Amino acid sequence: AAWDLTMRAGRDLVDTNIAADEEEWVRKYLDDLRTQDQKPRIFGYHRLRTRKSGNTRFMEFHLFVSPDMSVDESHHITQVIKADIRKHLPDADVLIHIEPYDPRRDCEGRP
Repeated sequence: AAWDLTMRAGRDLVDTNIAADEEEWVRKYLDDLRTQDQKPRIFGYHRLRTRKSGNTRFMEFHLFVSPDMSVDESHHITQVIKADIRKHLPDADVLIHIEPYDPRRDCEGRP
């Protein structure tokens, strides 16, 4: 019992991955953005990184958007995505990098 208590307390002191079901929810949410018929268009994401430190969940990913999307539009869409994630995962700190979609490249940016 002491070992389990020590391990649980120690996890809150060091960075660990977020729970698998939480990361799965984030991936499904981001995947679903591609299938929505919305303007401006979101084409996908890559480089999702997650970690947890104490009660805070940190997420970072690159979001592929229409190359002609304005800065204002891209800012707005990131605010909506962050709010949606925080509704499901309170105390989430979300960082989104915007990238123009190029159909000649794969999700990692390779030709």
